[in-house]
Amino acid sequence: MRRLREERGQVMPLLALGLLAALLGVSALVIDAGAWYQAHRSAQAAADAAALAAAQRLPASSAAEATSLAKAYVAVNGATLEGGPVFKSVTAPNDTVTVRVVRVVPSVFARVLGVDQVTVRATATARASAPSRAGRVVPVGVNRNHQALRCLPGCLGRPTQLVHEPNAIDAPGAFGLLDLENTQGSVATHVLESWVRHGYPEELAPGPYESVPGNRFNSGPVSDAFDAIVAAGQPVLVPIYSSVSGSGANAIYTVIGFGAFLPTAWEPHAGGGSSILSGRFVDVVIPGGGGDDAAAYYGAKGVRLVG
Repeated sequence: MRRLREERGQVMPLLALGLLAALLGVSALVIDAGAWYQAHRSAQAAADAAALAAAQRLPASSAAEATSLAKAYVAVNGATLEGGPVFKSVTAPNDTVTVRVVRVVPSVFARVLGVDQVTVRATATARASAPSRAGRVVPVGVNRNHQALRCLPGCLGRPTQLVHEPNAIDAPGAFGLLDLENTQGSVATHVLESWVRHGYPEELAPGPYESVPGNRFNSGPVSDAFDAIVAAGQPVLVPIYSSVSGSGANAIYTVIGFGAFLPTAWEPHAGGGSSILSGRFVDVVIPGGGGDDAAAYYGAKGVRLVG
C-alpha cells in the first residue's frame, strides 16, 4: 500500500506538467490564431483598396497603369501582390480587375509547436461601369453616335465640338436642350440657366425627357451660364440619348446614359442659329456611383467591389 501511494505521488506532478504543456500549447495557438485572423482582415482590406484603386483607371487607361496603381496600394497596406491583376471585359474593354494579395505572418508562441509562420491570402474584384443614376447633370443632350463617342474609350480626351442647330437633331424645332423635369415646354429660362451653371439638383436616371423648344442656347442668362462652366474648367455630366422623336416642345429624347464632358470654349452665335460647345469627353468617377453593368460607358462611371 505504501508503494502504491508513492507511485501515485510521482504520477500527479507528471500529469500536472503534461496538462500545463497542453494548456500552453492551446494558449499559443489561440493567441497566434487571433493575430493570423487580424492579418487576414488586413490583407482583405489591402486587396479591396487595390482593386478599387485600379478600377478607377478602367476602362480608359491601360492595364499597365491600373497594375501600377494596384501595386502601390498593396504596398502601402503592408502586403504583396500575388501575381499580376487579372483584367476582364464585361460591358467595356478591361472594365473589371481582380487583385490577389498575400501576407506572411510570423508566429510568436506557436513556434514551440513548430509553426514558424503562416501565409494568408485575400482576393478582391472591382468594376468600373456606367452609373445607373447621375447628379448635377447639365441639360445638353448628346447623340450616342457623336463622333467622339463611337470609339470609346480610345477617343477620350480628343478635342471635339457639340454643335446645336436646327439640322443637327432629327426633330424640327429641337436644338438639344433637355427639359429635365418634363414640364411640357414650360421650363423657365432662369431654371435652365441654373441647370447649366450648377447642374440639375437631383439625381436622374435614363429614360424619356422632353425637349426645350427653340434655341434657348442664345438667351443671355443661359449663354452666360455656359461661359461660367467653361471658366470653371471642370468636367460636367451630360445626358446621352439614343433617339429623338416628335418636334419642338413635343420632342422626346430617349436618354440611355451619361457622359463626362470638359468644356473649353463656348460660341452661342456661330451662325445659322447654331451654338457650339467645344471641349472633350473625359473619364470621371462619380462619387458613390454604384454602376450599371447593363449600361454603355460614355466617360462617367461608378466604381464598386463585385467580388
